[in-house]
Amino acid sequence: MEALFIQSLWLRALIGGGLGLIAGSFLASAAIRWPNERSVIGGRSACDACHAPLRPHELIPLLSFALQRGRCRRCGARIDPRHLAIELAAALLGAVALAAHPGPLGLVTALLGWWLLLVAILDLEHQWLP
Repeated sequence: MEALFIQSLWLRALIGGGLGLIAGSFLASAAIRWPNERSVIGGRSACDACHAPLRPHELIPLLSFALQRGRCRRCGARIDPRHLAIELAAALLGAVALAAHPGPLGLVTALLGWWLLLVAILDLEHQWLP
């Protein structure tokens, strides 16, 4: 159990931020797909404009957005800035959660934060919550 506790605050924050970027990429896709009744976990990620499937290197959170200058490589359409905002918010949540709570508690805190982020986004855009 002791091996699960990373002692360095900065290393925990870095790991949490990296996990948050990955989670944020999924959350951004879910926030767009779920209201349109599309599968959240199935199917390949694709450009919202031309529907061309994204290649593996285009799925790297934040980095691919920067390298592609926020545009689809095939059609040139602008990538929805919500993707970037959600990825950054999830990275921040993950970094803070793991920095504040080492070990399993930090992971559970991050998961709860990411779930609440998704619920907040869906409610903000579609008023699903009472």
